Amino acid sequence: MPVLGLARSGVSEAQQRLDRAALVHGPVARRPDGRLTASAGCAGAEEHGVFVFVLAVPALAVLLLGYVVGYELWAAVIGSAGAEPAGWVTGALLLVAVMVAALRWGRSRRRRRG
Repeated sequence: MPVLGLARSGVSEAQQRLDRAALVHGPVARRPDGRLTASAGCAGAEEHGVFVFVLAVPALAVLLLGYVVGYELWAAVIGSAGAEPAGWVTGALLLVAVMVAALRWGRSRRRRRG
């Protein structure tokens, strides 16, 4: 049984069985020769993606929190007109403030160590 049309590309039946197993048991990546390979156990296969994910999720959470707070404050004080831009500005300002605080904390920590 060919996997994803690989029979036409010259991939052996044994490799197709391995490809089916990779599809069932975990994340896969397609190699340049058309074969599938498990990417979760490969050293460095997803390091950059995980690094971006680890930074992007907290940043987006801070931005969203600032947006919600700014939107609600603007809507409560002035009304709904202009609340969305105010929310985005508040979110961006909160994100910048958190980044500056994190950088200052990291620098002071390094100075204390040595």
